[in-house]
Amino acid sequence: MLPLYKVELLRFVQTNFVIPPESHDWIIKSLNRKWKDYKAKLKRDYKKKGIIEEEVARTCPLDVYPHQWIELVHYWFSERGQTYSNIGRAARSSQLVPHTSGSKSYARLRAEFIEEHGREPGKVEFYKMTHTHRDDSFVQEESRDLIDRATTLIAERISESSSSAECSSVEDQVFTELM
Repeated sequence: MLPLYKVELLRFVQTNFVIPPESHDWIIKSLNRKWKDYKAKLKRDYKKKGIIEEEVARTCPLDVYPHQWIELVHYWFSERGQTYSNIGRAARSSQLVPHTSGSKSYARLRAEFIEEHGREPGKVEFYKMTHTHRDDSFVQEESRDLIDRATTLIAERISESSSSAECSSVEDQVFTELM
């Protein structure tokens, strides 16, 4: 059962668009993501280091209700809000090699690859695809090094007469070893 405010949001969207019922979950997820992103933008724009809660609360954006703004700012400065912020910061900083797929899911990227090439991408091939820019430059040297080592190991382990199934298996083994 959806909370009342989500039901109202869904009704509002339905007044402007014809939406099949099977799309309701997707719409709710999309609205949740947009709301989360908007709150993150507000925090990035208004909560600066060294500024106290009262100062931030006084600078309410025009598109936010003042009582909601005060609640949001209070959450940012609360112990719980600080804890979750620190957890997120630590998780982002622990990601040594960022990907280049943006908000596009790996499932969607894989489906697009299959549609374009008529086959599943190998693990190393998919890693390279998601860790290089459009001009084929790598995001970081660690990505380039990993791909170079994987390519070398795969070439060493595959003989000229190997079948494509064996090649795929070797690629999977190499990728697992290196990751």
